[in-house]
Amino acid sequence: MEESELRKALHPRTGAYLCAASYVYAVGVELAHAWGVPTLAGTFGGDAPQPGWEMRDGVGIMLCALCGAETGSGMGLLKGSTVLYPEAMVLDTDVYHHVREDLAGLDTSQEELALDVIEAVGPRGHFLHHPHTRDHFRQLWFSDLTAQPTRGGDYRDPIEVAREKTDWILENHHPEPLEEAQKAEIDNILQAAERELNPGTRKSGNT
Repeated sequence: MEESELRKALHPRTGAYLCAASYVYAVGVELAHAWGVPTLAGTFGGDAPQPGWEMRDGVGIMLCALCGAETGSGMGLLKGSTVLYPEAMVLDTDVYHHVREDLAGLDTSQEELALDVIEAVGPRGHFLHHPHTRDHFRQLWFSDLTAQPTRGGDYRDPIEVAREKTDWILENHHPEPLEEAQKAEIDNILQAAERELNPGTRKSGNT
């Protein structure tokens, strides 16, 4: 059963396409694992007409991650996963990192719990001057979309920040091209897949 078959859903009143409920993706993951194959789950993508925060984004990726999906898809896709918005990709990336942090688990080691530091600081003390705080504070992950303060003491609109970040990426990010050896290896993989799928052909592209 392909993911596209699992994702087909219609609005009960209008017949419009809807992204299926998150549990449908989880079912697909479980079926794929029962068959012993890796999964690409539709963890992102939504029905909203424009970029914003959709609850199902976090719910979908969290559920599929808990089920053990190998990878996900749909980042930045809106309007029933039919239109790609670059700024929505930035927003979805933020959701992904939130889920990644949550699923990383809680470190309960003595160093992380720092019970000795809590005892030393005491009820009316503060932790800012303690070396343990200085050593660990910058290890915490903070969203660079939702934690952007303004001069008035408020926080900026994450969608506005995402659009600015998108503009910066499009203007400044220039990925390095693949090395020749990497290109050759990709060609080898594709040719091997072609031979497996079409045993009668000797080289990719031949009929």
